[in-house]
Amino acid sequence: MFGILICWALLFGEFVAVGYAEIPPLAAPAPQLAGDGNVVNQAQCAAQDLNALQAFKDEVSNFDQSLWKWNESCCSWEGVTCGENSRPRVLSLPSMALRGRISPWLGNLTALQVLNLSDNKFYGFIPGEISKLMNLEVVDLSMNNLSGPISFVADLQQLRFFNASSNLLEGLLPTFRNLISLEDFSVKNNSLEGPIDFGICLHAPNVSTLEFSMNTFTELIEMG
Repeated sequence: MFGILICWALLFGEFVAVGYAEIPPLAAPAPQLAGDGNVVNQAQCAAQDLNALQAFKDEVSNFDQSLWKWNESCCSWEGVTCGENSRPRVLSLPSMALRGRISPWLGNLTALQVLNLSDNKFYGFIPGEISKLMNLEVVDLSMNNLSGPISFVADLQQLRFFNASSNLLEGLLPTFRNLISLEDFSVKNNSLEGPIDFGICLHAPNVSTLEFSMNTFTELIEMG
């Protein structure tokens, strides 16, 4: 109940929280050891993941080819962190002036838990295929030129942190009914519209940061 009261206070405080949380860290995967105690070399990444990362790179017009060397495991590439099964669980390339569209093939990185492409020059719609990333906990797409809706967020049931502030996003807020783990949500400085559902406080009682300012929201309503 205390968490719900805090959430309501955030909403009624001019629809914006006073604080802003940093991206929560994930624990680093433990290295795999051989019988003699030496670290085992990482296996090559699965074709599904390689194809997705290749498609992502191909959509970026100014990608530095030296960052991802195709004769090495993708787990050693810049901005890619893998779990024990050699599947990427982090894709983090912030503040690199990357320009292009976000490839829908990212939806095939099904082990991904963190996606951070903040402070770049990505444009166009955020692909709805991201909704297939059922393990995704952290999404930071802030400070780009992304447009269109964010309805895909409603399907990310493990989501804890979402930041898409300072873009060109349009449309309505997603439903928060399934986002029971949500803690931080920021969409400030966009062109989103419509009502804000204060049912978020019931569905996501651990919310500590909400940022809705600099949009065209109309009112607080209970949509459930």
